[in-house]
Amino acid sequence: MKAFSLYNPNWAISEIDVLIDVPVTYDWAVERVIYKDVGSVKIPLVFLQDLIEMKENTDRRQDKADIRYLKRIQEQDYGKDRI
Repeated sequence: MKAFSLYNPNWAISEIDVLIDVPVTYDWAVERVIYKDVGSVKIPLVFLQDLIEMKENTDRRQDKADIRYLKRIQEQDYGKDRI
């Protein structure tokens, strides 16, 4: 997977990752999406294992750190609702 970030310090969402050549297809990911209620808004979240797989296919240092953290979350929540 290839990814690059767009950053605008004047925008509320200050960083957006653009993913190219992703190992998880959109069709696959959308079938496994999880919705979380935040107030009155339903937010779609990528399935945790799909996110880990996407990050495992990059050479970015931040993704390697994210993978360690995400796997700990996955171990703690195994058997609970998919996150």
